[in-house]
Amino acid sequence: MMTRYLYLIRHGRIAFDGGVKRCIGLTNTPLDDKGKKQAQLLHQYFKDKDIECIYTSPLDRCMQTAAILSNHQNIEVVEDLREIYMGEWENKPLSSIKKTLTSEPIYGEGRKRALSRFSKAVDQLIQQTTGNIIVVAHAGINCCYLAYLQGLDIDTSRALRQPYGCINIINIDTMQVEQMGIMSEDYPSIDTCLSLLHLHQVPENIIQHSIAVCKEALFIALRLKEAGLNLNLDLIKSSSLLHDIARTKPDHCEAGAKIADKEGYPLLSDIIRQHHDLEIIHDKPTESEVVYLADKYIQGTNKVTINDRFSQSLAKCHNDEAREAHQRRYNQAIEVENLILKYINKEG
Repeated sequence: MMTRYLYLIRHGRIAFDGGVKRCIGLTNTPLDDKGKKQAQLLHQYFKDKDIECIYTSPLDRCMQTAAILSNHQNIEVVEDLREIYMGEWENKPLSSIKKTLTSEPIYGEGRKRALSRFSKAVDQLIQQTTGNIIVVAHAGINCCYLAYLQGLDIDTSRALRQPYGCINIINIDTMQVEQMGIMSEDYPSIDTCLSLLHLHQVPENIIQHSIAVCKEALFIALRLKEAGLNLNLDLIKSSSLLHDIARTKPDHCEAGAKIADKEGYPLLSDIIRQHHDLEIIHDKPTESEVVYLADKYIQGTNKVTINDRFSQSLAKCHNDEAREAHQRRYNQAIEVENLILKYINKEG
C-alpha cells in the first residue's frame, strides 16, 4: 500500500500597502510578484506528483497560490483553513504591536481555538480522500498544527520555520512531520538570493562583496570539477551569495545560518556558519572549503592573496589573544588553500 502524504503549504509572499509589514489574520492581502513566482515554483514541484485534490483557505493570498500551483484545476475552498483572527492586532503595523513569542491579542481567536477548528477540517479532508492532498494555508495556523503534530507547545509555535511559499510534508499514515518549512527549490536562485539580501537590509557594499565571492567560488569549483571532484555548484552559488546575509549583526556567521534555515534553505546553513572558521577540514575539498577560501580571496570586491588579506587584518589585533586567534585563522586558510591547490594542480 502506497504511503499517503499531506502537503501543507504556506501561501506565497504578499504585498503590504506602502511596504509596511502588518499583522494580518483575516485581512485580505494579495500576492506580490515574488509571491506569484513562488507559487509557480510550487507548480513545478508538484507537477509530477500524484495529487488527488488541493484545498485552500478562503483568503485571497491562499486562493491565488492554489490557483497558480494547480494551473486553476481541482481546487476546493474550505472555510476552516483560514488564518487565526488577530483581534485588536488585525492589520496593525508590526512596529506598533508589543508582540513576543508567546503573546496573543486579547480579542483575537487564540491559538487553541484556531487549532481546534483547523485540525478538525484537516481530519475531515483526510477521511474523505484516498490519495495525496495539498492544503494551502497560513503561517500562524500552520505553526500551531505542526507544533500539535510534533507534541510541541503551541504557545511557542510562532518560532517554527514557515517562510512564504514553503512546504511541510506530513505522512498521513503515521501523522508524522517528515519535513517542515522547506522551499520548493533546494537552493535559491540568484534572483531569490538577491531578494533575500535586500529583504534583510544587507548594505550594497556587502552585496557586491558577496557577488564577487560567488564568482570566485564558482571559478574554484569548476577547476576542482575538472580535476574530478563532484561538487554541487548550485549549493556553492547560493551559499556564497548569502554567506554575509547577517554581516552587520553580532556573531554574523551563526546569525546568517539561522536566517538561511528560517527562510527554508537548511542545506545552506552549515556552509554559512563555517565561512569564517571551518569546524573541520576534509581530506578532499567540499563546498564548505570552496566558499571559505573564496571569501578569504575577496576583500571588498578585489581579489587578494591570503598573505595580503591577513597582513592587513593583523593591524586590528591589539592583544596576545587576538594575535593568537589571527595566527590560527591564517594557518587554517593556508591549509585549505594548499588542499585545494593540490587537487587543481593534479588536474594541470
